[in-house]
Amino acid sequence: YLSDSAQADPVEQTLAPDLEEFSQKDDQDIQKRPPTPDTLADLVTCGILRSHQQERFRIRHPAYTAHLAAPLLFEQKSVEKIISQPDWSQKYLCLGKLAAIDPQASWIQGLVKSHENDLLHAGLLHAARWLKSAPDKNLWTSSLMRRLAVELQNPQVPLALKSALGSALVLSGISGVAVLMRQLLKADDVRVRSLAALCSGMLADQKSTPELTNLLQDPQPLATYAAALALAAISSEPALDALAAGLLERLAIQKVSLA
Repeated sequence: YLSDSAQADPVEQTLAPDLEEFSQKDDQDIQKRPPTPDTLADLVTCGILRSHQQERFRIRHPAYTAHLAAPLLFEQKSVEKIISQPDWSQKYLCLGKLAAIDPQASWIQGLVKSHENDLLHAGLLHAARWLKSAPDKNLWTSSLMRRLAVELQNPQVPLALKSALGSALVLSGISGVAVLMRQLLKADDVRVRSLAALCSGMLADQKSTPELTNLLQDPQPLATYAAALALAAISSEPALDALAAGLLERLAIQKVSLA
């Protein structure tokens, strides 16, 4: 968000010329009537513009700027100019809008590759956030989904990062994610099994109920707890019955062991 001060921050001052270039259209092709004072006042009132001294205005929220700039970036083939900028919020907002309108988006693979040595996989996670707004049958979505699935199963990736990758897959809204998670419920790595269970619960995938029921008998408590949470989140009658039966069985085992 922008501050109340009329003075832009140093990063924005450095990168503003590029954005202004992308936001201009050729007046020789399109003749536009300048906005009236009433129009500007309305835009200020509804929160799109912010007024400053000497009758200057600026777009209030970076998301609006990204929405307006992305079509021009795509038309002018100027994506690389944005990618080469230092990291800042406006950069990734613009790239996200571009990913939604660019069916090829070959630059995404380069962005992910440029962060390969980053332990936090920043490039991969940034691109993963764009999946939910990508149109169907975009060429870049399938390759990105495969990369997310590979990293989710990578034993070198810490659990916290695996959780972020799993959440990105779930929030993508792509139908094949539920199938992938059902497969990962049988993974050798207990962390992967547990995350797959939690993701199945987030998806409310009723087809995963049999696998989750079996996971209640997993020797690893982490997987067992995750399966129980997933069944409770699914909340269908078969899921709740399986959860109740599993809890009663575990209670009976504990009573026997204490006797």
